[in-house]
Amino acid sequence: MEQHLRLILLLLFLFSSIIYTLPEPCNNVMPYCEANKTLPWMRKGCRNSFRCYEEYIATCTIGRGRTFPRIRGILDAYIRDFDSAEEVTKHTIGGPSIHVPSRVMNRSWTPGKRVAVMLFNSTLFEGVNDSEFLGNHVISVKVGHTSLHNLPEPVTLTFKHDQKDLLGSCKFWEEAKGTDNAGRWSTRGCSTNRTDGEFICSCDHLSFFAVLVNTGNISDAHARSLSYITYLGCGLSILCTSIAIIMYICMRRSPSKAGREEHSMGLHLHLMGALLLLHSCFLLSAWQAERDKEDTRACLALGLLLHWALLATFTWMGLESFHLYLLLVRVFNIYIRKYLLKLSFVGWGVPTITVAICALIQPYGLHRFQSEDNTHTRTYTKICWITDTTVRLVTVTAYLSLVFLVGAAMLGIVVIKLRRKEHRGTAAQKRHIGRNCLTLLCLSCILGVPWGLAFTTYGPLTLVGLYFFTIANAFQGVYLFLWFLSLTYKSHASSTGTNQSTRKTDISLGQL
Repeated sequence: MEQHLRLILLLLFLFSSIIYTLPEPCNNVMPYCEANKTLPWMRKGCRNSFRCYEEYIATCTIGRGRTFPRIRGILDAYIRDFDSAEEVTKHTIGGPSIHVPSRVMNRSWTPGKRVAVMLFNSTLFEGVNDSEFLGNHVISVKVGHTSLHNLPEPVTLTFKHDQKDLLGSCKFWEEAKGTDNAGRWSTRGCSTNRTDGEFICSCDHLSFFAVLVNTGNISDAHARSLSYITYLGCGLSILCTSIAIIMYICMRRSPSKAGREEHSMGLHLHLMGALLLLHSCFLLSAWQAERDKEDTRACLALGLLLHWALLATFTWMGLESFHLYLLLVRVFNIYIRKYLLKLSFVGWGVPTITVAICALIQPYGLHRFQSEDNTHTRTYTKICWITDTTVRLVTVTAYLSLVFLVGAAMLGIVVIKLRRKEHRGTAAQKRHIGRNCLTLLCLSCILGVPWGLAFTTYGPLTLVGLYFFTIANAFQGVYLFLWFLSLTYKSHASSTGTNQSTRKTDISLGQL
């Protein structure tokens, strides 16, 4: 009896093993992977998604007619077993075409080698990054049972489109090696050529392919121009702010005026010090990023310092708005003991505390900006900066928005007061309209209004907004240096009594 029972159990085990190893019908591959929660590929933690698809698509049984039923996410499918090493060309329905050269088929060729081409809807990969998929198509190419890399002749994919001057690049889905994320779109091993209405991708390996386009990208020529303007502006700003700080230190040795004018000048110098640090950290971060191929401790440190300098600049601009409020709204009805010292604690303390908190989650590293050249090959400008989107939105974008709104409101108050003064002033004072306009322009830099141009770098005015933003802010140290010279001259002229008729007006403007 025992022997019979053992025999029955052995037969059941063998039968279940045979059933388990039977190939899955090709029609069931995608539903099976989806039922086992290995789709979509972009979802965090789904590292077995490629293994599921590639394993079953290479061994599945082809049904009669070799066609797939309507399955969510699959737009077209082509699976065929070849008995000879011939080239393969497949035109998908409404999507890209694929050409596999015979040399690729010859590589480790065996009779019955399978070629599987599947066209997916890009919704399976939705949320990977900010780019858009051309035609909402992702195409998968699989030859044989093993992964093929460093092919002797590239596989060619042709994506058609009807959009004029479309920027895009060919990419493949590269599965992550670690367990932290699902993977990323990469250009490694793929080149992009564009003809009228087509993107032609040539890749030396097989995988999931797509053309990713981004209407917000700028050309490589404009990216270089903006870089040159930035480097020139930052260099001049460093020089000018350094000279202004040295001049201020030298003037402090001589008897100087105390009170509001002294507070204003000290506030301006703190702002110029923050700008000096900002431009210096920016150039160092860009230089270090070009040397690094991956995140290093030096890049992490420079990203942190750049973040700190930017927050310090924004904070001092906000304090300039607060100081202007005391001058124009509260006027003489308030006195703050150790005023400049308390502002210094805020101006340098808030950025330090913020960056110290952010450093706990280590959001710093290499940050890449994309651009494309005439051949539509995507290149990257790198800088040591914040890599975490949430940290960047909260501590930079939101903080900048607050500083910009407060600064714009204070600038509006100044405009109203100057207009009232012009209506009540004499003919001589009305001739100072041009000088007042120059004052407003310089004052807008102090209050951080030009940084609001960052919000024009999105949408149809992206390129124009980038140029205005770059010119306005890269040369900000130069503008403030000229403003400092103007205030110094006015202060000297009023103290020597060389222009008594305009003394009140000059002092009031100098206090700004």
